Amino acid sequence: MSLEIAEMFAAIGCEPQHPDRWCAAYVGSQLKKRGFLAPKTVSAADYLKYGVEVPLICATVGDIVVLNLAPYAKYRHVAFFKARNPAENTITVTGGAHFPDVDKVTDKTFHITRVLRVARGVR
Repeated sequence: MSLEIAEMFAAIGCEPQHPDRWCAAYVGSQLKKRGFLAPKTVSAADYLKYGVEVPLICATVGDIVVLNLAPYAKYRHVAFFKARNPAENTITVTGGAHFPDVDKVTDKTFHITRVLRVARGVR
């Protein structure tokens, strides 16, 4: 795990749980950096209860998106909304630990059926 990722965990007051699962630490550290309240959690699923929910069609850059990584799976992912492509029914998010680039922050595109919740941060 890189020093940068370890610092994300420290920023939210949590210990690293798994070297490949740090998406929630990234989101939380970025929220805190921007003056928002951030949950003290390493679980993407905890973001299902965070913030003010907004419809996907109203999502703006920087909104928090919780995704289901696989159909019928319990694995969740959290990242920031970047763009929507209605023609392809996809969204692009910016986040950490996107497979296969689990060691850096990247953009990744997901089908909208993977979106569980979109929310705005709270101050």
